[in-house]
Amino acid sequence: MKHEEKLAFWINVHNALIMHAFLVYGIPQNNLKRMSVLLKAAYNIGGHTISVDMIQSSILGCRLPRPGQWLWLLFSSKTKFKVGDARKAYAIEHPEPLLHFALCSGSYSDPAVRIYTSKRVFEELEVAKEEYIQSTFSIRKDQKILLPKIVESFAKDS
Repeated sequence: MKHEEKLAFWINVHNALIMHAFLVYGIPQNNLKRMSVLLKAAYNIGGHTISVDMIQSSILGCRLPRPGQWLWLLFSSKTKFKVGDARKAYAIEHPEPLLHFALCSGSYSDPAVRIYTSKRVFEELEVAKEEYIQSTFSIRKDQKILLPKIVESFAKDS
């Protein structure tokens, strides 16, 4: 598949897997349970077990900021695919910082879930970014601008 096709496919699979996990295991009540659900949830794709963590770290190369990050780092995989691993073909060619505005992890502050298409994936990611920033941007009375962590992560990755 081309880069755009992989990108759209894996964004859609990631978000579907998150929603499916919450339907199967229920809505987690704390960070430990949330991490447990996300580590258990996986699909069989092409004969390989693919988890949320694998999609984020090895396929899309995009780690989402999340509460309890230190717990996640203890239990999640930390490596990319090794040479000769057939799943390496699943990975996108280069990182896409706009993924921060497309991937949902089941948190209240996540971007809206939408369907991405390979023909317009970059336009759709740009729209998702604009809509997310407009819906979460705020200014406090003391003239401080409040932006969510996703925008901060996007700026670092860009």
